[in-house]
Amino acid sequence: MNLEINKELVLSTAHISHETSLLLANEDWLDNLVISIYAFEYGWRIYAPYQHNTLRNELPNELNKLLELAMEHDCKWLVLDQDGAIHNEFPTFDW
Repeated sequence: MNLEINKELVLSTAHISHETSLLLANEDWLDNLVISIYAFEYGWRIYAPYQHNTLRNELPNELNKLLELAMEHDCKWLVLDQDGAIHNEFPTFDW
């Protein structure tokens, strides 16, 4: 049996601005993107190995940087969770 096991990077939702959180909650905006983003009660799951160059201008800067970090660590998913870890190299937003 072949098992596919994926890695995910879990970070705090504090690493995105309130404006970015509103975009992630906007279904019309999401429908125009070629990226998988799933909301859950306390945050979002975002498919990390997306066509970064294609979407770079469409995604907020802080989200691009978090996705780059996930891809650098061979993660398939970036999980933004309200209880996720704070990474000191990235800014945080109070919302």
